This record gives sequence, C-alpha cells and structure tokens, in this order.
Amino acid sequence: MGYIKGRHKVTCFSEVPFSGLKYLLNDSDKYEPYGVICSKPEIYRLGGRPVIYLPDDETEWIPREELWRVVRFEPQKKIDYTFEREWRVPSKVELTSFGGFYALVRTRSEAKEIEEIAKANKLELVDAFIYNHLIEMF
Repeated sequence: MGYIKGRHKVTCFSEVPFSGLKYLLNDSDKYEPYGVICSKPEIYRLGGRPVIYLPDDETEWIPREELWRVVRFEPQKKIDYTFEREWRVPSKVELTSFGGFYALVRTRSEAKEIEEIAKANKLELVDAFIYNHLIEMF
C-alpha cells in the first residue's frame, strides 16, 4: 500500500540481474525468495515499462494516467529503490500471459508441488525451476 501513484493497479517486476538476486532477497524484508523469470520483451508486450524515479515534488510534468510508473526517489532521506530496477505493467498479469517462464523456488519439493498443480490444471508454463541455493553461487 502506498507505493503506487495514480489509480491503476499494477504488477511489478524487477530487472535485477541474476547475479544480483541474492542481494535483493537477502537485504530486504520486502521480498520472499519466489519469482517468475521471464523475458523483457514479454513484459513490454503486456504494456510493461520501466519506472521513473523522481522526488514527489517533481512529478507535475507526468500525465495523471502515467503516474503508475513513478517511484519516489529522495536519496537525502534514504528513499532509494533504484536497486530494484523496477518495471510495471498497468494491470494484473496472469501467468498464462507468458509463453513460458522460469520459476524461482526454495526447494525441489516446492517445484514438484507446483508441477503437480500445473499438470492437474493442464498448464505447462514453467520451463524450468531455479532453486534459491543456486543464487548464492553467483
């Protein structure tokens, strides 16, 4: 709550490189070690765009219908989320919107559970699973 400006509901993504995931996950109480890894062209196709980092008092030039893209940036007050390299889609994104993706999970048993649920629903969207302990290697 309070992170999205304007009236749009959005789906947020991070463009953090694979090697930076361990820092994003270990240095933040904001994230759990789960995710969907997909291509930037897929996000763009769905209407996703990179956020615009600005102080609140410098957003007057942004059209109201684009405020969903603005993230507060005030480093002197230690408000700096630029490490997230965030992109946003101005709507809810269904996993079926992607042709396929990689799933970030904690354990092999979680991956197996997800595969069983997907099979039961005749969904074959996960191309492969990446386990959290592999991230620590980068």
